[in-house]
Amino acid sequence: MVVFVSKSESCKKHNDGTMLVDMGVAKRIHEVDCIGLDGGYPQHIPKLLEKEQDLDIRNFCFPIRKRNGKPLDEDEATFNTIFAGFRSMVENTFGDLGSTFAKFNHKDAIRTTDKREVNMMLRLCFLLLNVRNMSNNLSLDILPHHMEWIEDGFDYPTTNKPVLQNSEVETVQNRLQNGSELQELQNAFLGMDMSEDDEEL
Repeated sequence: MVVFVSKSESCKKHNDGTMLVDMGVAKRIHEVDCIGLDGGYPQHIPKLLEKEQDLDIRNFCFPIRKRNGKPLDEDEATFNTIFAGFRSMVENTFGDLGSTFAKFNHKDAIRTTDKREVNMMLRLCFLLLNVRNMSNNLSLDILPHHMEWIEDGFDYPTTNKPVLQNSEVETVQNRLQNGSELQELQNAFLGMDMSEDDEEL
């Protein structure tokens, strides 16, 4: 699940590391959160920690680098293998983005006069992916109009008409029942425990 999208910046003047330093990550995470980074980021962490007084090295996890002339020991190699599996989930998210939305498939450069427009499109795409993935994970009933955004040529309605018409049989009792069911789902989500597989990491 994607929980935050930073501001879009020009690739000419910014790389992933400088964007991480400049995005104000301390405002986006809790002090007990840990961000999994790939091997290109550790060189930027000292500068990031200078800017972000509320964070320390424990808030970041990244692969163990091999020292000159010395191979990784068994524990280090195992750590890197397990961590690479986690990182591949992150990379798969971007693969899912590109395969679902042609705009972000890396085949063509995105040209724009307004970075904010591209950033808003990216945020919307990740929101739709989050909804789709959570619907699948929770085995929610998906109605045909819920997936119209995946169809080729789909565009969002531009009229003031509501997309969904209220049913004439909608009652207060229906609304209360819907609210109760939703609250049960939310409570179940908030009460989830880590699985044994998660604890091994």
